[in-house]
Amino acid sequence: MSMIFTALTVLLLLVHLAALGQVVKSNWIDRHIVRASSLLGVVLVLFCVEHFVGLGRLSWLWPITFTASVFILRRDLASKSFWLGELPFLAPFAWALAWRFLWPNLDASAEKITNLYFIRNYIDGTTLPPADQWLPGAQFDSYYALLHYAAALIGRVFGLSAGWSMNLAFCVVIGLMGSLAWSMVSRWVASPRWRGVIVAAVIVGGNGLAPLLPALFQGPFDAGNATTRLWASTRFTGTFDQNITAPWGRELFKSGPQELLNQPYGPRDIPLENTGYYIYLGDLHPPLAGFVLLFFALALIARLQTGCPPQNRESADAEGATLGRLQFLLGLSLPVTIAANAWVFPLQLALISGWVLWRYAQKQEFSWKALAIGAGTGVALIYPFLIYFSASGLSLPIRVVTAIDHTPAPQWLAIWWPMLWLIALSLARRFGEDSPSARFGCWAAAGMVLALVISEVFYVDDPIGDRYNRFNTTLKWWSWLFPAGLALLSAPLVGAERRVWRWLAALPLVGCLVFLWPQFQYIATQPKPDAGKLAGDHWLMSDAAHRRIVEYLRAAPRGIVVEGLDGGSYTNSSAIALHSAQPSMIGWPAHQGLWRGDPYSIRADADAVRQLYHGQLANPVEWLLARNVRYVVWARWDQQRDPAAFVPLQQQLAASYVWHPLADDNGASFGVWERR
Repeated sequence: MSMIFTALTVLLLLVHLAALGQVVKSNWIDRHIVRASSLLGVVLVLFCVEHFVGLGRLSWLWPITFTASVFILRRDLASKSFWLGELPFLAPFAWALAWRFLWPNLDASAEKITNLYFIRNYIDGTTLPPADQWLPGAQFDSYYALLHYAAALIGRVFGLSAGWSMNLAFCVVIGLMGSLAWSMVSRWVASPRWRGVIVAAVIVGGNGLAPLLPALFQGPFDAGNATTRLWASTRFTGTFDQNITAPWGRELFKSGPQELLNQPYGPRDIPLENTGYYIYLGDLHPPLAGFVLLFFALALIARLQTGCPPQNRESADAEGATLGRLQFLLGLSLPVTIAANAWVFPLQLALISGWVLWRYAQKQEFSWKALAIGAGTGVALIYPFLIYFSASGLSLPIRVVTAIDHTPAPQWLAIWWPMLWLIALSLARRFGEDSPSARFGCWAAAGMVLALVISEVFYVDDPIGDRYNRFNTTLKWWSWLFPAGLALLSAPLVGAERRVWRWLAALPLVGCLVFLWPQFQYIATQPKPDAGKLAGDHWLMSDAAHRRIVEYLRAAPRGIVVEGLDGGSYTNSSAIALHSAQPSMIGWPAHQGLWRGDPYSIRADADAVRQLYHGQLANPVEWLLARNVRYVVWARWDQQRDPAAFVPLQQQLAASYVWHPLADDNGASFGVWERR
């Protein structure tokens, strides 16, 4: 039955998304831009409205929207050409779904629990900003919201849990990226095969390190070696370059001068996260929203640049109106980045400004009015969010990168050689060709050079430092720049009349696609014990003790849950509460502290929880009641951490909390203390 439910749910979602692409049928704009625009419009309007009144669960809505979707698609559902036209969305969606289907768990690995927590904040449909599910009494207003709000809408409309919402939303995001990249590329490249190569390089490919990974990190054909290569692609500089197995690689990629290596915090950790790495990781993280807005803008720019030559007066009027709407949408995409992933706002601004300067330099028409109205509309729609976010957001100054923090030259070249190759080709083509495509490619190449220089000269000074000085800056900026440059520079070259440019541009594309090898290696060798459990909770439910605790809390009245805490982040803490749809007393305190300026109260509560689960907290009942805690969980990892703590904790809580033993194993008892 679970497979039937999964298939029907995915089909229901896809019918809705297909219909969104057909809301406006026109020869002047493709379905991929229409789908992204329609979806963005729905999300932004609801996001604005719900800052004034929460709309609650929306599961009553899907029968109506499904009926409307079928009506819109009534002439297309049986059309082969229609479904072939949907492939640019369906193929990347299916690729992401395959990964989420095989490894659906939302656990303590990477940021999965964090992203689940983001969605849990929104899925009840309360007035925004919602109550913080990791910080009772506070509002969730200190982090980028739009992606996880949109993911929660899937659960609210289709009656799904937060885990289901996250896994399906991840696939939708990848589908949107792929289809918008296709839309952009198709404006220059006629061949569907070549379009597919570029889109695949963007979606499943890696960076310039991809061809080097098998040689640098040698080992057997197993999951461990595949994992090393997948992680090494993104965390190479300053981390995995220290663990290269090939002697020549260790000699080549020394992470800087000896004085740097001798420092207590060692080489700088400078990452670049590709889309292929995100798909392997399964994190629905804000950079993915930035990628969607990036390719949305690129698809609009490509359409504006290439146009549709009018055949008569009527078509000329239609084209003029369409160009105005496209520029409105381009302006709209800029402020939306603040709510989706504010780190890339300057990059989105630079992209749109660069296009405006290009139009001005080429004496081509553009509409300041349409751009300004679009940007103003975007600001108006996210303004209720900005009222709260701007008050709680951190001040992050821009600083100049010091000499010791620069990327070592060998590492930089190994990562960015595909971009340097495409830049060189674009400049060389311009010297021998004066076509609109060659001129635009040269302009884009110059812009990419400037962006790469800026990303190496400046960084955002966030609260983390030492070897992580540039970590978040390159993580956000480089990860945005690489797919942007790969698609924007390769498309005009592949679409050039002379074949030489096409085949030369294919070299970096194929190089990036070599990243498929460790992905297939991982798929072939990694165990898949929880495949198909898209709720993301099977890693908990497969343990009898944890399953009974989760089932008890799901059926219990709503109340704050305390769970044991190890470390400050990347722990199991709050997993049971989140998967039970209950608020947690404390989630990952290191993350909360970073987002909220490291207040003492978060650290103090984290220390108190640690003491509580060792039976060492003075006046534990008083502390719990003061924080309105209703449930105290004793899970398997609590027993493993300190089995001797159970008896004193039971004695301390007995007066005000009743113990519900839900499972026993080898003399150990697992369950929940519930406030009397």
